[in-house]
Amino acid sequence: MEGVIKRHHGAGISVTALAGVTLEIWEGELLAIVGRAGSGKTSLLFALGGIERPDEGRIAVDGYPISELPAKKLTAFRRQATGWMFQEAALVSTHTALENIVLSLRLAGLDPSEAHARAMAALEAVELAPRAHHHPGELSGGEQQRVALARALAKRPRLLLVDEPTSRLDSQTARIIAGLLRRSVSPATTLVLATHDLDLAAVADRQVTMDSGRLAT
Repeated sequence: MEGVIKRHHGAGISVTALAGVTLEIWEGELLAIVGRAGSGKTSLLFALGGIERPDEGRIAVDGYPISELPAKKLTAFRRQATGWMFQEAALVSTHTALENIVLSLRLAGLDPSEAHARAMAALEAVELAPRAHHHPGELSGGEQQRVALARALAKRPRLLLVDEPTSRLDSQTARIIAGLLRRSVSPATTLVLATHDLDLAAVADRQVTMDSGRLAT
């Protein structure tokens, strides 16, 4: 990210969410973005993952100039190269854990057999295979977050983006999620984590702090 500026407009007010952010993230790194609510952490993730375009500046992922891509290519980048995990698991209530992951993979273009195999492997990776055929309403909050992580990992993303995954979990479950996130990083998958939880941030290889849309020095 080079000189990235992002403004949000509404009700005649303009708020600068990112104020000239320059940041280099290394391949295979677990980077934690820490800061208070409203500091710009989520806006940084959204810009990095191609959900929001910057108003100014440049973003490249793995050499791919995502800030300059036309809409169709940007959508393809999001589906194929990124995985997401948010505060809410956002699972489809009428689908089982396995079906939620398969659905995501089918949308990314995988054939049914490959999608099913990857989904089961991802559930095994987060130690949730025995719950594969349970619906979200039959899972605890921590289990739902583990399904959300499995859904993201099943895509084998180059870039895994995680936003406040433990904010609504008890401390023991949060530690389980932290360990799973740590194990998710590999030479093929870089993880960027936004959190105000310093215990969670401690599992990262590196931490940077955001304040008022800027990286603190």
